[in-house]
Amino acid sequence: MHQSVIDPQGLIDLKILIVIALCLLFSPHIARILRLPLSATEIILGAIIAYFGFIGKSENFALLANVGFYYLMFIAGMEVNLRAFFNMDKEVAKKSFFYIFLLYTLSSFIVWIFGLSLV
Repeated sequence: MHQSVIDPQGLIDLKILIVIALCLLFSPHIARILRLPLSATEIILGAIIAYFGFIGKSENFALLANVGFYYLMFIAGMEVNLRAFFNMDKEVAKKSFFYIFLLYTLSSFIVWIFGLSLV
C-alpha cells in the first residue's frame, strides 16, 4: 500500500510561510497607496489574514508571532524620546500617573463586580 510521505504539519508551515511572504511583498505598496507607515500596514494585514483564517495553527508560527511582537515592542521603545519624557512638566506627569491609577482601579473594580478572570 502507498503511504503518503508529505507531512501535513509541513504543508501548514509552508502555507504560513507563503502567506507571510506575500504579505511582506505587497505591504510596502499597500502602505504607499494608503499613506500609512509600513509597520502599521503590516499589523493591519496580519490582523486581516488572521481574521479570515489564511493562517493555520502551528508551533513554528506561534514562535514567529512572538518574535514579531517582541520586535514591534523594541521598535516602539526606540521611538520614545526619553529626554522629552524626563523634561516633562510636573503637572502633566501628575495627571498622567493619576489617569493610569484611575484606569487600573476602575478596571479592577469592574473585574471584581462581574466576577471576571484576572488573566
